[in-house]
Amino acid sequence: MKNFTNEELDLLYDLARDKHDLVMRGDWEAVKNEISQLHLLMYKILEFKPQTPKESETKQWVTLIEVCKYFKKHPVSFGKILKQLRDSDQLLYKVHYFRTGKHKCSKILWNIEELTKFFALNHILEVNPT
Repeated sequence: MKNFTNEELDLLYDLARDKHDLVMRGDWEAVKNEISQLHLLMYKILEFKPQTPKESETKQWVTLIEVCKYFKKHPVSFGKILKQLRDSDQLLYKVHYFRTGKHKCSKILWNIEELTKFFALNHILEVNPT
C-alpha cells in the first residue's frame, strides 16, 4: 500500500465506501460482520494517507480534545460550535484548522493560537484559558 498515490488511495477508499453503502441496505443481522470488515478496510486505507503537516508545523496543530481542555469547554458542544464556524467559512483552512488527509472524514487538527485570536476579535466566546 505504501506505493499507492494519494489519488489511488482515495479511489480505493471510495470503492470500499460504495460497497459499504450497498451492503448497508441489507438486513443488519445478516450484514454486520461484512460492515465491520469494510470499516476496518476503510480505516487501513486512511492510515496510509499523509497524516500530519510538516514536522516543523506540528507544534501549533492540536486535536479537538486538546483545544477543549485549553478553552475549558465540553467537546460535544464546543465541537458543534467549531463545525458551524468551519462550515460557514468563518474559520480558515491552514490558519485555524488543518485536515490531515483529503477525505472528508480525515482527522482535523486545530491551531489554538489562531483560534484564541479569532474568538477574541469576534467576541464569540469568553476566552480566559489558563
